[in-house]
Amino acid sequence: MRPRLISSSFRGRFPLRAGECALLVILLFAAAGCGASGLEKRRKGYEAFYRGDLDGALTTLERKARSKDRLLAALDRGVILHTAGRTEESNEAFARAEEILEEVDVLDLSDQATAFLINDYQLEYQGEDFEKVLVHPFKALNYLAQDDRSAALVECRALNNRLVEIQEKYEKKNVYAEDAFARYLSGIIYESEGNRNDALVAYRLAVAAFDKHGEAYGTPFPASLRSAVLRLAEAQGLGPLVAEFRERWPDAEWTPYAERRKSAEIVLVLENGQAPVKEEKRFDVVAGEEIFSLAFPSYRAIPPRAAYCVLRAGGVSARTELAGDIAAIAEKDLEDRYGRAVARMIARLVVKHVEVDRVKKKNRILGAVLNIANTLNERADLRSWETLPSNFQIARLSVPPGTYEKVEIDLFSHQGNRLETIDLGPWEMEPGRTRFLYHRTME
Repeated sequence: MRPRLISSSFRGRFPLRAGECALLVILLFAAAGCGASGLEKRRKGYEAFYRGDLDGALTTLERKARSKDRLLAALDRGVILHTAGRTEESNEAFARAEEILEEVDVLDLSDQATAFLINDYQLEYQGEDFEKVLVHPFKALNYLAQDDRSAALVECRALNNRLVEIQEKYEKKNVYAEDAFARYLSGIIYESEGNRNDALVAYRLAVAAFDKHGEAYGTPFPASLRSAVLRLAEAQGLGPLVAEFRERWPDAEWTPYAERRKSAEIVLVLENGQAPVKEEKRFDVVAGEEIFSLAFPSYRAIPPRAAYCVLRAGGVSARTELAGDIAAIAEKDLEDRYGRAVARMIARLVVKHVEVDRVKKKNRILGAVLNIANTLNERADLRSWETLPSNFQIARLSVPPGTYEKVEIDLFSHQGNRLETIDLGPWEMEPGRTRFLYHRTME
């Protein structure tokens, strides 16, 4: 840029003084990359997280947080502390995220206007629908790690309320209106506490959710859920429901509820791999003296190194089943609202074109500079909760009561090769008691 040449052209042709025009140009160009550069700085923290440097990730992400990204800061802090086993601090961070979600539901009109004229980085990040839902399973797992079962049940109810809000918001027009993983985990928690009625309700909601997720995201139906539904329906004396599901799943096997309660159960939630990341797809079209720009976000999935794991204890084992494909949900959810995003971008493009045309009539050079600034400012909003896993998997292992010196998991590749074995420690298993464990893979 040559400020002297630009400022000299204003003399006698535009009412602003040279210094004011130069300042205007600087401000326009400064606005172009502030949001995107903030994301680039945050991604240094994500790199540290996936290297296993949890303390470094916390420090970097908190130092690089923009005021518009305070929700992401709380969500990322929650996951990092959860991964580190600092569950109380993790839930404090997630509670803060919930407070922010309540606050950002009230739109800031000045932010809306600025974003409409520049780009969506000027808006406070409000979170994707599936991101808002996943706060509750994380909090529940943290409470279960603390053996606070009543607090985990509170999260199950809060989860239900959140999903109902989403369904009412879109009147079931969106693909993502249910969460199979969260519903299934809720059912397991209810059953672990002997709450058979609520467990069966949650399991049946999970069945409906997996039916939808299978169609929308290709998520397979877990065999363990079939067994759970039949077990609880039989325990509740619901013969017609048992018959209905036996007809649907003729090969399903299950242990009667009363007999199963004599054993103990280990439930493993595998948080597998890296979250999908948003990337920009950009289209710049030169028409005459103007550049017209459209920038779209798209998700890039990062395939996890591990395909599944096997949970082992006392000579028995259970393989994890895919319960929530975050990469697929994110991509489909973004696609589901693509039309609304395009309409907004086109409206912003029209407004910018009108403004450039108006300025050009007074000063061609300033109009050209404004067009360039608008082109640079048109950026796709690439923010997302990048510390999420690529997918959630669940394994349920029924074991005889007793002391287990080693509870282990074997991670397997997509080719079926064992990648590594992880010792989850010794555990005392009591009759009728469910022990919830979680493990996070970083690649």
